[in-house]
Amino acid sequence: MNTQTGNLREYSHEDLAAQPIGAWTGQAYRSVVGAIRAQLAVEGLTQPHWWTLNHASGAPGRWTRATLTTRLTP
Repeated sequence: MNTQTGNLREYSHEDLAAQPIGAWTGQAYRSVVGAIRAQLAVEGLTQPHWWTLNHASGAPGRWTRATLTTRLTP
């Protein structure tokens, strides 16, 4: 991206096809995670919020605030 003008640079299909696999997997990761985060934002959530809710939903009624905090602390 050109930071002075804010415009994205256009690449030919040949230039894109010549990129190493790491460029493609990195772009795939950014696209998937970006889409997930955008959908979570619709619900007013972030990825850590979702992780917490998903973790707690695996055992409804079992988690207290203290046990969930302990479990999710690295």
